[in-house]
Amino acid sequence: MKYLIIVFFALMSGGAMAQGSSVLAEQESLQMELDRVLIDRLLALGRVSHTGTPVADFLNTEEVQGYSDMMLRYTPSGAIDYLMVQYSPKVFLSIYAEDSDRIAQPAAHPEAALEAFRKLPISKIGVRFIMLQEGSRQAQHTLE
Repeated sequence: MKYLIIVFFALMSGGAMAQGSSVLAEQESLQMELDRVLIDRLLALGRVSHTGTPVADFLNTEEVQGYSDMMLRYTPSGAIDYLMVQYSPKVFLSIYAEDSDRIAQPAAHPEAALEAFRKLPISKIGVRFIMLQEGSRQAQHTLE
């Protein structure tokens, strides 16, 4: 009798695990499709030149809205390299600005550095995305 109960629970938990992995695969597939739509939307930003536009004005446009986070990225020497705007765990917009390396002590005052960066004119924009199918790799497409 004990053997029968153990087999029953083993079969039930195996079915639940299979169902859980099926739901996970479905969620991953949906996220990949959403990322594809998002990448297409961000790549469409390249149809119009944004060079010279203040970063803050660009971030306030409807086409750029919907991001979940943003953070400054630094060079090894500590100067600001670019602003990384995150849309999903795998899709980012990289915004480079003219003279961003001249912002004083960016690491010591990150909020002030971000505000100063937002006032600078854009020099280049890139779309970065991570593709995890068939091995891990990262791709970038520069819009300008």
